[in-house]
Amino acid sequence: MPPPAAAAAEVLKELLEDVFLRLPPDEPEHLVRASSVCKPWRGILADAGFRRRHLKLHWTPPVLGLFQNIRGDCRFVPTSSFRPAKPDLRGWLAVDCRHGRVLFRHGSEFVVWDPITGGERRVPLPDNMELTSFAAAVLCAAEGCDHHGCQGQGGPFRVAVVSTAQVNKVTSACLYSSETGAWSQRTSVGNLPTWGLGDRNRKMTSVIVDDGLYFNSIGYHIVKYQLATLDLSLFEKPVRCREGELITTEDGGLGFAVKGEQPLMEPWDGHNTG
Repeated sequence: MPPPAAAAAEVLKELLEDVFLRLPPDEPEHLVRASSVCKPWRGILADAGFRRRHLKLHWTPPVLGLFQNIRGDCRFVPTSSFRPAKPDLRGWLAVDCRHGRVLFRHGSEFVVWDPITGGERRVPLPDNMELTSFAAAVLCAAEGCDHHGCQGQGGPFRVAVVSTAQVNKVTSACLYSSETGAWSQRTSVGNLPTWGLGDRNRKMTSVIVDDGLYFNSIGYHIVKYQLATLDLSLFEKPVRCREGELITTEDGGLGFAVKGEQPLMEPWDGHNTG
């Protein structure tokens, strides 16, 4: 039987965990402040068991805000009381947001940024790749991660870039690894019949299905980048989905969301052909 003092300390720890678990998930600053109170509280919040319980209770991460590109600058539009650690984003271009990270383009480099901790990693642009019309995605690369607890955890990541040359319409892709600090060999596919993959003010959406990364285009096609093999391929969109946005369906498949008088949510199995 543990001494009374040890038993009381364990009960207090369990009570604190219960309190921390019930703090509003869309106000993460409360957990940050709690972790700075004292070493025992920080130990509770940093414990893997606490993180598992927190994820189980709040399985779907809350939307804290969105990043909006306006006339060459980016701004954060909050939907909660959270404010990111980097308030000034002038001259930055938000490109993607996934797995607890935001991908920006800033001058001659990409920046992978954690809005919770403020940590950032600079990534050089791929050599000799035209980035007038491009799309990019940031991805967690931690082995075995279910991507429900990537926020604030750091760890390895990858950046995928797909670009369409304006003259010959050749589409190329390459993949950056934070573990090697290098870009992969470029993969290309010719004659993409489209208006491109977006410009400075409009970035096309991307989704992950299995090990494939799918990029929408301004036009009639979808670009698929196979992350394991680095193969690049094109698929034609369904006619009524050409103005839609790529989404993942409830069962993890690929689909489209189309605006109109009658909004349409349509699954698509075209990715099974490539």
